[in-house]
Amino acid sequence: MHALAPELPVLKFLNQATEERVMSHINHNREDAMSTTTYTKADYEARVAAERADSMAQVVNEFGETRGELDKLFGLVKPADHWKGAIDAWVDGLTDLVALERAIIFFTGSVPTFAAGIGRVHVRAGGYWAAVGS
Repeated sequence: MHALAPELPVLKFLNQATEERVMSHINHNREDAMSTTTYTKADYEARVAAERADSMAQVVNEFGETRGELDKLFGLVKPADHWKGAIDAWVDGLTDLVALERAIIFFTGSVPTFAAGIGRVHVRAGGYWAAVGS
């Protein structure tokens, strides 16, 4: 058990880097919760927006693509009912299908298939639930 978070159950991590990242996040949140600083709703929203911007700027693959770029591409095919569902969508024929494939794999773990139409492409993939199961 981590010394700074004794009330937490024993956590098992994939590797030391993951453990350090998670425990840093837990301790950071603990410090925020225990501080006497009062945040306004605007402060909170600005902080969340800044964290989201940092996340979207993060380079997530060997091709130099950011989470934001992949998120924009995934948004073209993301199921309306739930992002983890099966993908069955049409995209403009000028869409970068190689990058779209990487985006779908990144967010869902499922490998898409593409079928050409007139001026557009039909995209199908099992989705996160089919690939990961949770």
